[in-house]
Amino acid sequence: MLPPIIITVWLTLTFIGIALFIRKGTLIKSLASLLEMQSTQVDLLKESHRSQLEQLEQLQTKLDETRLEKACLESHLESLRLRLGQQNQMRRSMMNILNDAELARKEAESHSKAKGEFLANMSHEIRTPLNGIIGMNQLLRSTDLNEEQRDFVDTGLSAADTLLGIVNDILDFSKLEAGAVALDYHDFDLLKLIDEVVATLSGKAVEKGLELNADVDVNVPTLLIGDSFRIKQILLNMTNNAIRFTERGEVTIKIELVAREKEDLVVKFAVNDTGIGIPTDKQNSLFKPFSQADGSTTRKYGGTGLGLVIAKNLTEAMSGEIFFRSTPGIGSTFWFELPLSKQSKGSKMSFQMPKELFDVRFLIVDDKIRRRRTLGSHLQEWGCRKIEEMGCKEFEAAKQYNKGFLVRAEIVIVDSELKDKSGALLAKKINEGIEGWRPKVLAMCRWGEDSNWRKQIGKTIEGVLTTPIRQQSLIGRLAEVYVNQAENAKKVPSTKGPQDTGHFEGSRILVVEDNKVNQKVVQKLLHRMKFEVTCVADGLQALHALAEAEYDLVLMDYQMPVMNGLVATEQIRKLDSPIAQIPIIGLTANTMQSDKEKAIAAGMNDYLFKPVSFAELRASIHALLKSCQDELLQI
Repeated sequence: MLPPIIITVWLTLTFIGIALFIRKGTLIKSLASLLEMQSTQVDLLKESHRSQLEQLEQLQTKLDETRLEKACLESHLESLRLRLGQQNQMRRSMMNILNDAELARKEAESHSKAKGEFLANMSHEIRTPLNGIIGMNQLLRSTDLNEEQRDFVDTGLSAADTLLGIVNDILDFSKLEAGAVALDYHDFDLLKLIDEVVATLSGKAVEKGLELNADVDVNVPTLLIGDSFRIKQILLNMTNNAIRFTERGEVTIKIELVAREKEDLVVKFAVNDTGIGIPTDKQNSLFKPFSQADGSTTRKYGGTGLGLVIAKNLTEAMSGEIFFRSTPGIGSTFWFELPLSKQSKGSKMSFQMPKELFDVRFLIVDDKIRRRRTLGSHLQEWGCRKIEEMGCKEFEAAKQYNKGFLVRAEIVIVDSELKDKSGALLAKKINEGIEGWRPKVLAMCRWGEDSNWRKQIGKTIEGVLTTPIRQQSLIGRLAEVYVNQAENAKKVPSTKGPQDTGHFEGSRILVVEDNKVNQKVVQKLLHRMKFEVTCVADGLQALHALAEAEYDLVLMDYQMPVMNGLVATEQIRKLDSPIAQIPIIGLTANTMQSDKEKAIAAGMNDYLFKPVSFAELRASIHALLKSCQDELLQI
């Protein structure tokens, strides 16, 4: 048996072993738990490391992308630097160009101004002596001359008119090139404008034995808004060309309505002729400066070749278009279409048919079908409702069979150049009465032949109408023969003009003109009108003259030494006396639009271009004197 101490030791050691075993299990468990925790942490660390690696990869990718973007940006920045350098260079070049353009503009303005001044001076220098030439020849023509002397004077006037036309063409063309032509839109009467064109060119048409007709379609409003001066200039140009290149037949001015929208219109102005026509291969050069169909026409018919160029430029300046068609040997038609506007409803025509003639029956006897139909259409447009028209043979047949309308016709208009019967004899016979029928008779004769025709027929008829018939003169003459003249004077404008009123005779007129020849011309013209005339040579002398004596009107030249007409007019208007209101008419050899504007700004009441015609001067003076007279009566 073992001793107790050994057993005790053994037991102790056993317990210790058991305790250690138990502790070891616990430790093992702890270690296992710890190892498990560490394994979990390791896994977490691995996951975190993997995540960090992915982030690092992403960051590396972004870094690579950033580096690439940086490289692109650096490249773009370099490109921008290059562009900026180019733009700076371009800006410097542009500034140089702008500076050059500004210098060129100033130089162009300087040249344009110089050209305008040159044109004005040229106009003045050419028109001033022409005013003397034409004025003196007009005065000479009004004196007692034998046939040969009158022929010399007429030839001189014709040559002067031709020269004036050439000068006008050249100056107008130069003004268009210089941009010095301005438009002036205003109210105008279309019928009056056409009358003026016909009146201006009637003489040329008659000299060549041509019929000149004018027809305004009934659908065209006659009270319009536009630049009537330029429209008239184009019509005169086209019609003058038509007359020049037509040897026989007729020239017709036709006005038609192309389009209409409320108050806005498009009006067609056409000129048709039966002339030589234009060869097809020459038509492309018509609107080129200084060109005509060919050299032979230039020598035979004259002209500068600028007329159609001017017409085209003026038409386009008014937002219109110009056209033509032509057949060699048959004739040509030139026309232009313009946008115009109607006047307000309260506007009145410059001349109107008296109401007393609305129900009067008219009979027109004329072998020229176009003319009698045009005349009949005019009468209808003006309000007349009973019109018959026929040739001589039809009239004789109607008379023979006693057609009823002959008896009822109250006014008969007879052509003096009927083919089958003398117009004068027929007019006399109708006026003497046919089977109890005795209407009032008006006879038509060619322009310039009315005095001879009056001698031929004596006082057997009521009156004579000259062809081409102007609408205003026709209305006035019809009113004279049918309406009471005392009432007619109030209702219908006189066709004789202010020259027939003599109540301004003795009026005192101050002429301010430095050119001695023009002084003499104007003085003689005014003496013919029964005015008292005083002449001075510059504006300063005019101020002294007005301070020393009373005058009724001043004729003021523009360009004069010492003090020009514009400055003198401004000084007169500033005077603190009744003299400040005196009527002033400007006389200028310049035709620039700016001259008109300067005249109005200075205070002139009217202005006339040299060469001054006797009729224009007389009409302007009478109009202003009458206006002053009316103002005094109102006071």
